[in-house]
Amino acid sequence: MKMPEHAPDWKKIIETNRNNTVRFYETSKLLQDTIFKANEKYLYWDTFKYMTLPQVKDISHEDAWAWLKIARMANSRTTPLIDVHGENFMYVVTDSILKELEFINRHAGGAIPFDQPALHEREKRQYMIHSLIEEAISSSLLEGAATTREKARELIASGKKPSTKAEQMIINNYRAMMNIKSLIDTPLSPDIIKQLQSMLTENTLEHPEHIGRFRTAQDPIHVVDSRDNTILYEPPAAEHVDRMINDLCACANHDDDVFLSPIIKAIALHFWLGYIHPFVDGNGRTSR
Repeated sequence: MKMPEHAPDWKKIIETNRNNTVRFYETSKLLQDTIFKANEKYLYWDTFKYMTLPQVKDISHEDAWAWLKIARMANSRTTPLIDVHGENFMYVVTDSILKELEFINRHAGGAIPFDQPALHEREKRQYMIHSLIEEAISSSLLEGAATTREKARELIASGKKPSTKAEQMIINNYRAMMNIKSLIDTPLSPDIIKQLQSMLTENTLEHPEHIGRFRTAQDPIHVVDSRDNTILYEPPAAEHVDRMINDLCACANHDDDVFLSPIIKAIALHFWLGYIHPFVDGNGRTSR
């Protein structure tokens, strides 16, 4: 993991240019095409700063970034999720994202039409198990499990006892995925989140006492770059965890006045659990 380069402070850029409002406004019109292209892939500063800008005097990449941020803020939507400072997280849906959302809405149910009488229960079960296996393997590989997809499939299919940490992670993920099926109609709760983390981290943590409980003030943690121990992220203090987890569950279980599509909601909840970082270990696996 690499710490992204800090972007320029767009609010300061606007304040600096406030005395030349006319020129700044004219600049914004010249940048419209650049801003549109940047938003197609929702570029961050470390890539945006290399984009070709209109050949107009005095337009810098910093100026362009400020107008890009203004455009995004104008089109942003608010989520019910709140950071440690009491500010709501927001998101932006661009045309390219709308296209992806439409694709997922059409195909997320799977390519096999389960309502066809000709499809036997055995085939349905095989399809679902295959999907769960692939999901379990993908999550394990993201977590750093050292194996191949073929070996992981063989492990799950054989029912053998895992002999390495990587194999244990794969089996844990698969069992958790199977367990989630039984929880589909159960409201999300702190206890369920703890239960999932327990299943996902069984026999994989260096300190087993961290399984199945939220971190406390005695568990100071931060995400670091393993190469040089640079701190990449420091989560909210432990005193905020219980409240924020309750808010996360409320968001998951209820539709608020502010509508979130199921896919956006799933992404937001995945992000927020990672933001809260309620456990000493296993946060990524639990979020996924």
